Amino acid sequence: WMKCHYPAVFACALLNSQPMGFYAPAQIVRDARAHHVEVREVDVNYSDWDNTLEPMMTRDGDQIGGRLNFAVRLGLRQISGLRADAAQRIMDARSDPFTDMEDLKTRAKLTAPIMRRLAEADAFRSMFIDRRQALWEAKGLRDAPDLPLFMGARDEGAETPVPLPVMPVCEQ
Repeated sequence: WMKCHYPAVFACALLNSQPMGFYAPAQIVRDARAHHVEVREVDVNYSDWDNTLEPMMTRDGDQIGGRLNFAVRLGLRQISGLRADAAQRIMDARSDPFTDMEDLKTRAKLTAPIMRRLAEADAFRSMFIDRRQALWEAKGLRDAPDLPLFMGARDEGAETPVPLPVMPVCEQ
């Protein structure tokens, strides 16, 4: 009955009940989309730890289809290897939207490996950074401070940045 009348609520509840050992999250998401549920990707500016329901709104701010029409926002728990404490730091630091990867890393006190996991999960779309660009930028992040011998000289990053060509949709 829930799946038939409230497919978004049903899918969100199943995803939050993982791991169940029967259906993989990808199967649940695929089934939800097949039943016309909008599933929104994991995003550092919008996702909580758990999967959530977001009202579907028009551009004028009115809710589409009445009060029970929701989209499922995938939670940070869907990112393989991301710990709950790191996700909590992201949510706590989100008073203003993150503007770039360095801003996220600094405000949420994240390590470079965590940033790489977020990049692999394509969680930077609200910052207009696609997965490939995010992976490229994440590779350049470091945790350790520079060695004292090189403090005065800037070895990397002084050159003019060259943006990567736009990635075709089929590759994304």
